[in-house]
Amino acid sequence: MASDNRQNRIPEDDARRLISAHDGDIALLYIWQLLHPAFDAEQAAADLCLTSLEIRSAKEKLDRLFSSASPHTPADPVPQNVSVEPPRYSEQDIRRMLQDGREFQTIVGETARIIGHTLSTPDLEILLGIYDHLALPPEVIMELINYCAERNMEKFGPSRRLSVRTIQKEAYRWAEEEIRSFEAAEYYINRQKMLRKDVSELADVLSLHRESLTATQERYILSWIAMGFETEAVAEAYDRTVLNTGKLSWPYLDKILQAWHRNGLHTIREIREKDGRHSERKQKKSSSVNPVNPEDIFIFEKNEKK
Repeated sequence: MASDNRQNRIPEDDARRLISAHDGDIALLYIWQLLHPAFDAEQAAADLCLTSLEIRSAKEKLDRLFSSASPHTPADPVPQNVSVEPPRYSEQDIRRMLQDGREFQTIVGETARIIGHTLSTPDLEILLGIYDHLALPPEVIMELINYCAERNMEKFGPSRRLSVRTIQKEAYRWAEEEIRSFEAAEYYINRQKMLRKDVSELADVLSLHRESLTATQERYILSWIAMGFETEAVAEAYDRTVLNTGKLSWPYLDKILQAWHRNGLHTIREIREKDGRHSERKQKKSSSVNPVNPEDIFIFEKNEKK
């Protein structure tokens, strides 16, 4: 008779989330991670007969599905498994790399072209740290530099030049997320473009401009996207927030969405089917605007107070 080992059972809440995702790769990776305390993309790909890109995609979706990070908590800017301080490079080290390192020469040339000026010695030291200390492949570094330039133009326009420090900060993020191939870089860049598009759409729903969002406001929106809410669902939560508070209250709006997320409600159809009391009340209020008998208005208001 098989023993009932409850320690190996998937928690009910986790099972519901996995089912709601409708993604077999996510479910397989979840089970694989139960058996492997340390995540290894290559090992997972081999065990599950998936490509590394499919594993990374499933990992990202799985992390979003079970994300519980507060939007008030800023992301750690320093990778945990990468040394905070790169080694110091002397001018002789830099000069030797510029003379003998063809790949590094190309990286320096592309950076100078994009930034629009000759790089200083500190700039060159940062780039050498990315190339040597972080050990990102040259083709990945080139993708990184162009991605940073595109993001800088989107945020600030031509008025602010891209800094090498900005490139360094993003390079650490890529190293932490193990973006070490051209394919992984392309996937990450495309994913970030999609996220920015989603953020812009939700900013429009909230009657805001994407450029005017504060860091905290953007973290709120990114957390709602990670939970899997469709645009119409956030619009419904925004409508209820303004109706009940008279303004856009980010904490109030977030509480509504957090409650729906806990109950597995992420689409406008699910919300209206399973959380329809508000809609019925709003419908009653809108119908009261039409010309009606004053006695009926009195009865309606009396019932509302109850």
